[in-house]
Amino acid sequence: MCRARYWLPKKPLKWLLSASPLGSRLSYGFGRPAGPPAGIAMTLRLDSHRANRPSTELLLRLDRRAERYRLEHSLVDIVRLRVSQINGCPYCIDLHSTRARKDGEMAARIDMLELWRETSRYTDRERAALAWAEAVTRIAGTRVPDAVWEAVRPYFSDREIVDLTLLVTAVNSLNRFGIAFRRTPG
Repeated sequence: MCRARYWLPKKPLKWLLSASPLGSRLSYGFGRPAGPPAGIAMTLRLDSHRANRPSTELLLRLDRRAERYRLEHSLVDIVRLRVSQINGCPYCIDLHSTRARKDGEMAARIDMLELWRETSRYTDRERAALAWAEAVTRIAGTRVPDAVWEAVRPYFSDREIVDLTLLVTAVNSLNRFGIAFRRTPG
């Protein structure tokens, strides 16, 4: 059995804590695969848009497809942010939390998103979407359990489940670009 290495910082790293308006309240490092060692500066490895514009544009078009989904804009915002939190992409967390605030999302809901199961700030539909997004994002470990499937069915049509899954897939792909090429906020 192969075990992933996990990296827990001994001291908070500036690039992790400054990655989002949520700051140190995010639980970076816990359960995350190995990240850069302490003392390594986060510098952009590659500008993927400049290196291969057509491929990057294809991925961005997939994400922009969310504008045509039959999902509420606020739901799309919190799903994007939650997936980015799970993956630990500083650029995407900053981008999605800033956009959500700009679009009128309450700060308390953004701040509590990692703890969505323990707060009453989210609707049952949002909870089902967040559970689905987490299971699809962590697919290697969860295989998207039947219980999560059964929880999402009452709140979403078949078309909406496909749209939600496509949204999660697009955000996961963008997170991987952001992390692999070390894209930083700002």
